[in-house]
Amino acid sequence: MTSTAVHTDAEKQKDVASNRYLDAARDAVQILLEKQSKHWGDDPAGALSIVISGLSYRGFTTIGTGVEKGTYYTCVFAGEPMTPEAYRLDMRIWPILELFSDITGDPKYRKYVAAMAQAFMRDGFDPVSGLPYLGEMAEFDVARRAPATIASMYSEVYFKPNDCMPLDALWAADPAVMSRMFHSMFYGLIQRPETMEYNRFCEYGFDADNKKFCREFNSHNNATAYAGAYMIHWWGYFFARTGDAECREWAEKMTDKWLAVQNPESGLVPAWFGSNRTDDSVMPPKTFCNNWDASTAVTYLRAAKEWGKRPEGKALAAKLETMGHRLAEGMARYGYDVETRNFPQWINIDGSRRLETTWYTFYSQEEKDEVRARDPKVDAVDVMYGSGFYEGIRPWMPMAGNPLPYSLALAA
Repeated sequence: MTSTAVHTDAEKQKDVASNRYLDAARDAVQILLEKQSKHWGDDPAGALSIVISGLSYRGFTTIGTGVEKGTYYTCVFAGEPMTPEAYRLDMRIWPILELFSDITGDPKYRKYVAAMAQAFMRDGFDPVSGLPYLGEMAEFDVARRAPATIASMYSEVYFKPNDCMPLDALWAADPAVMSRMFHSMFYGLIQRPETMEYNRFCEYGFDADNKKFCREFNSHNNATAYAGAYMIHWWGYFFARTGDAECREWAEKMTDKWLAVQNPESGLVPAWFGSNRTDDSVMPPKTFCNNWDASTAVTYLRAAKEWGKRPEGKALAAKLETMGHRLAEGMARYGYDVETRNFPQWINIDGSRRLETTWYTFYSQEEKDEVRARDPKVDAVDVMYGSGFYEGIRPWMPMAGNPLPYSLALAA
C-alpha cells in the first residue's frame, strides 16, 4: 500500500468519526428542543426556547470573622433541591446553537436563537432601569414572561453581571435596548464615579435614564474583581460598535483602578474592594484573592479584544491584555497547592498560602477544634481549605466541577 493510500484511509476514518460525532450532537440538540423547551409565554405561537431548572445546592452552615479578630458568627443556609420543572431561559446554549448552524449548514438553529433574542428584548429588561433580568442573581421565566429569583433563599431579583450574556445575539436583536443597558449598568453598580467605587449587584427600578444612581456609597459593599471586569468588557463591546466616549472614560477609570492594585510580582488582584465597617469613608482593597478570579483574567483578555477594534481603544486594550496575561499566570502558579494537592479557595495577594478564615468554612480541623472549644455552635461548620479538580469551589456546590482549570485553558 502506498503512503498516499494510507493517508486516504486515515482521512476516511477521520471523516467517519467526525460524522458519528456530528450525528450524536444533532441528536442531543434535537432532544433539548423536544424535551427541554417551552414556548414563550406558554403560547404555541411563541418562540421555542430551551430552558433549565432552578439552581440546586447543598445546605451548609457558614462562618465568618467578626470585626474583632477571634470573634465568629454562624449562619445556616438551607439546601435547595433540584426542581422538577424547567422554565428558566438558558442563554448559555445560544452560542452552541449558532455554532451548530455553522457546522451543519442548517440555518434553523440560528433562527431559534434570533427568535429567543427578539422575545427577550421585548420582555427581559426592567422597563424603569433598562437592566436585563439575567446574571448571578436573576433569571427569566419563559412561561410567565417575568423575572425569576435564582433560588428560594433570595426573595427578590437583583442585577449582578456574569458571563452568561450572549452579546452578539442580543445586539443583533435590538441595539437600542442594549445601548440603554450599557449605560444603565454604570448608574446601577457605581456608587462614587470619581473613584469608581461600586457594588457587585444592584436593585432594579431606579431611574437610570435621568442619571440617577441606584445606591448611595456604602463602604461595606463588595466591589468584586469579576464585576469590574465584566463592566470593562461590556463597555468595550459597546465602544467597538459605536465609539461611545462616555463608556470609554468609565472603562479607562475602572481599568486603572484595578491595575493600581494588581500585585507586580504575583500578578494577582484583590478579591474585592470593601470595608468590614459601614461607616468607613473609603472601600479599601482586600489583601487576598479568590480562585474564581481565573475567570476575571479571561474577561480582561476578552475585553482587550473589543477595545483593540478601534484606534482610540488600543492603549486600553494593551493594558487589559497585560493585566489578563499576568493574572492568568499568577492563578496558574499560585492557584494550586502542591503540598495539600488541592486548589485553595483563598490566596494572599503575594501568592502565599492563606491560612485565615474568610467566610464559609474553617481552613483546617485544628482551627475548627480551637474555635469549638470556645464556641460549640461552630460544630456544624465544614472544614474546606480548597477543592479538588472535580469538586465545586464553594461548600454549597454539589460536585459541580472546579472552574479554575477551565478558565486557565480559556486564557491560554
